[in-house]
Amino acid sequence: MIRDRGGAVSYPADMNLAGAVIYVSDLDRMQRFYADCLGWTDVDHGEGYRGMASSAGLVTLVRSPDATPSAVPAPRRSETAIKLTVEVDSLVAARERITAAGGAVEPASTQWSFRGATHCDAVDPEGNVIGLIEPDQY
Repeated sequence: MIRDRGGAVSYPADMNLAGAVIYVSDLDRMQRFYADCLGWTDVDHGEGYRGMASSAGLVTLVRSPDATPSAVPAPRRSETAIKLTVEVDSLVAARERITAAGGAVEPASTQWSFRGATHCDAVDPEGNVIGLIEPDQY
């Protein structure tokens, strides 16, 4: 998504991302977390995975023994090569939902502005980092 100063959104023509995968240890807990916090809905599931629909496409939660947190709270997986970023209506409301569901959100003092939106990082209960974006209101 690219937002110009007037708030218009455009997408590059070659942007064909069809979905994403998040490796987790506890499928049921993480499915509830993403449903409650980001509004993703369960659309497909089977042994070892949960397919969830987001406004951007399919996000699949896949059970992986390597995703088991080594401590409580789970250490932040900052070294992961890719970070999913999701648009939210309100960082304040998202912060409340995420912390109530066992995740964490960086303090408001660490938020930054970029391309017509305010950005902040959150961490799910298993340590996966999620970028949050609240579009600026024009």
